[in-house]
Amino acid sequence: MAYNVVKPNWKKSLVATIIYIVAVSIPSCFNQIFPYGSSTGYIGGLLNLATWLCIAAPATFAYANAMLSFYRGDIEDATNNMLGYVKTQESYKRSLSVGALTFLYTFLWSLLLVIPGIIKAYSYAMTCFIAKENPDLTAEQAVLASMKIMDGNKMKLFLLDLSFIGWIILSILTFGIGFIFVAPYMENAHAAFYEELVAGAKISVADNTEAVAEAK
Repeated sequence: MAYNVVKPNWKKSLVATIIYIVAVSIPSCFNQIFPYGSSTGYIGGLLNLATWLCIAAPATFAYANAMLSFYRGDIEDATNNMLGYVKTQESYKRSLSVGALTFLYTFLWSLLLVIPGIIKAYSYAMTCFIAKENPDLTAEQAVLASMKIMDGNKMKLFLLDLSFIGWIILSILTFGIGFIFVAPYMENAHAAFYEELVAGAKISVADNTEAVAEAK
């Protein structure tokens, strides 16, 4: 399903992917300038965290919803999702709050052990989609709604991601260049998963608040 969506929109999806990859690569640059173990390593760590929260996390929110719009055939909205999150203060705050909160929750769980962090990452996997479609929900409510609809579905999404392992290995062997082509394919698959998940759970876009109430 994802391939059929991406195939006629390769050029535009690649542009969105390149913007996304550049955004999420910025934080690591500071660790190259201020390497760990050096006297200035803590500066690199702080700048890495700050730029991840302020740039990479919002870009992740925008990219997920750009691919959801691609999946739904709304190409214009896909472009707006990728670039529009920095156009207004309100849209940026929204993408910042959702992206940063999801990142922080996942990071804090990862401090316990790697496995709990991975499990929670899958619990929060639908947060960006839910937050975009339900602007009245707070970032925390969107996280709770994602946890609710992912209950019993985390392994399914994990197996979906695992099916891309060959493409991921190939991307690594091409020094990361392959990710430019694989990322939109994978993210559209996530969008398809979200659409099927919401339909299967009989949770409409308008009543995700019910999932929040149940999750609480």
